[in-house]
Amino acid sequence: MAFSQVAKLEEVRDFMVKNVKLAGRDAESLDAILKQDHLTIPEKWDIEITDSTVSPFSDKLMMFHVGFLVHAALTYYGASIGYSHRSDIVLNYSKVFTNAMKAGAFSYDIMVKHSWLEKQPEAIDRKSLAKGQGKETEN
Repeated sequence: MAFSQVAKLEEVRDFMVKNVKLAGRDAESLDAILKQDHLTIPEKWDIEITDSTVSPFSDKLMMFHVGFLVHAALTYYGASIGYSHRSDIVLNYSKVFTNAMKAGAFSYDIMVKHSWLEKQPEAIDRKSLAKGQGKETEN
């Protein structure tokens, strides 16, 4: 939420706000499992967010930071899926994992669009080549 308050680019702000909502829903789904089992729910850190609108960081740095956090979360969720013996938790982590993958893809697209990250090599599009697209034209 703090990054959304200080981001300069509207696209970055929108990305941050969208992911705050998504992360909130994911946290609520995990909190529900803890409540059901009468376990303590960890405190949220949103009380620590100030009302500042002056950014100490560039949009580029904030996007890299969020991208790192998304990929770290994917690592933890994947490990959790592999170690859990409860099907309800595995199902929940699978949904949260899918949401995190989407967030990672959105962050990647934004960073590539603004040349903050180089686009990764992709497989050759054989169908386009077969249709003649991508071939050099003769003069």
